[in-house]
Amino acid sequence: MILMSSYALNEIPFKEVYIHGMLRDKQGKKFSKSLGNGIDPRDICDKYGTDALRLSLISGVTPGNDARFYEDKVVGFRNFANKLWNIGRFIQMSPYGRSLEGGQINKTIKPTTLADQWIISRLNNIIKEATEDFDHYRFSLASEKLYEFAWHELADWYVEIAKKQGDENTYQLLTEVYLKTLTLLHPFMPFITEVVFESFRPEKMLMIEKWPAADEDKINAQTEQNFKALQDLITAIRSWRKEKNIEPKEILKIKVASDDDLIKKEKNIIDYLAKVEVESVDKLAECDLEVAGMKVKIGVI
Repeated sequence: MILMSSYALNEIPFKEVYIHGMLRDKQGKKFSKSLGNGIDPRDICDKYGTDALRLSLISGVTPGNDARFYEDKVVGFRNFANKLWNIGRFIQMSPYGRSLEGGQINKTIKPTTLADQWIISRLNNIIKEATEDFDHYRFSLASEKLYEFAWHELADWYVEIAKKQGDENTYQLLTEVYLKTLTLLHPFMPFITEVVFESFRPEKMLMIEKWPAADEDKINAQTEQNFKALQDLITAIRSWRKEKNIEPKEILKIKVASDDDLIKKEKNIIDYLAKVEVESVDKLAECDLEVAGMKVKIGVI
């Protein structure tokens, strides 16, 4: 190809080549007719979706090394595709769904709460990191970061907080973050991201949208640190509840001693996500948990 292109056009057809390893079965054996271990990708696509198969072949693969095929991995990414779909439906079924579905995002909206500021900071961080990974052909790493952000930050935390905050500003921000997340995921999952994006922007096509640019002025390490403290606290309370076999619906009464007013400011979010009634105090003589520099005393109402 290089010789013919050089001869006919006096230029080479490409300057860089990305070489991936061989795909093997889950025992590490080469796919072959004689072993009878072949898998028809069309069957996998019909069963789990093309996007799930694509992402399973990219994520967790070290460049240049052989990879093993696990059907369970495809199942996991099918579930991820469902999660992306459900976020879109959640937004569209909200009280502001009709206007957001029409694509009219108010450009003057501001992240007013800690959760708002956190998700905007995390979005711009992930845009920056994913762009760098793409530029250096770290496709697997980019896919893994986007998966973690979309499921374990956007879906698990901000979508849940949006249910509590419930105002139009929150849903505007959620829609903006969601659509940019779809754009970032599009190279890996082109089909579902295109369908969902066009349900919000029927006059546009995601495949020709510009790649998002990170706004580093909106990346705030202190905001992310503060929200991480809340996450750690809420996660610790949930774990304590599970260890003590306390029903999720049972409200816990907790006291938290910390050096700042974070607990007072974020009381409503903590109460909602952890199913507690939290009280901020200056000191505690004894505690059940110590999390992120905070002492926590838990009781049952």
